[in-house]
Amino acid sequence: MDDTGFGKSQAARTAINKNDKADLARDAVAIIRENNILYGCYDPGGINPIKKDLHAIHKIDFITYCLSDVQSQNFYLENPRTIEEVNNNFIAIHLNNFYYTGSFAKYFCSSNQYNWLLDVQRRYDRFLELTNNITTTQFVVVPWMATVEEKALLYTSF
Repeated sequence: MDDTGFGKSQAARTAINKNDKADLARDAVAIIRENNILYGCYDPGGINPIKKDLHAIHKIDFITYCLSDVQSQNFYLENPRTIEEVNNNFIAIHLNNFYYTGSFAKYFCSSNQYNWLLDVQRRYDRFLELTNNITTTQFVVVPWMATVEEKALLYTSF
């Protein structure tokens, strides 16, 4: 089942009024841990030397996983759909269900290196290694919403 393509990015852009300065990264983010603070940058699997600002490093305040419609039904049951805090393990498990491997990496890596990047257990372990005991970043889930506008409103209300 593929739950990509249901307006998550469009809702994010709507929530920030399409302000490019606030649209730092989504989907493909390289995470860097420095002391107990997480930083990240947009990383589609290759750095664009012409657009250096595109890959600027920023402090990560939230790591978000957007639930599918079915996942939202199971997670919220009859409760109102709101953005909820979860732990890093919940995020690690779900990030491995639908992940965005740097799509450009396959052009720069050998097939062995690329397969290593795709390894589910390695990605899970590495995410936990980077995020364990982090207190300056919130891990949250966002429910599926029927429209882009509803999801954008949810983002702005959080």
